[in-house]
Amino acid sequence: MNTPIPICKSFLTCREVTADPKYNDTCLIGLRSFFDHHRYPASVRVGIFARLASAHGQYRIEIQLQSTTGEVVWTDAPPDPWDLNDPLYNYDLRFNITLVFPAPGTYELVLLVNGQELARERFFARLLQPTGSQP
Repeated sequence: MNTPIPICKSFLTCREVTADPKYNDTCLIGLRSFFDHHRYPASVRVGIFARLASAHGQYRIEIQLQSTTGEVVWTDAPPDPWDLNDPLYNYDLRFNITLVFPAPGTYELVLLVNGQELARERFFARLLQPTGSQP
């Protein structure tokens, strides 16, 4: 029997995702959808937040960076499956990862569970022009 795929209630990228120990909640710092750098390939630290509901078991979580043609240019995944066994609970997935962009352009950040796409978010890598350069 296949494990049902959970519902993704939100999928956001930001500068950093952290947990506040005083209130036991999630803090998203600096929502973002782009990255500027003066040369490529380039890497950027990005926080990723996803809230999943209706989960029924073990799930392999994977984050991919895809080109607009669907080519996977970067991927990362926790080494072990996550136990998300309570379908009535909202599971907050928090990642702070380093994405590697091969070139400036438009990309899709994709969340997969058990190999199936659950959510995607567009992300832009832009070439930073040197100060004083002519357009």
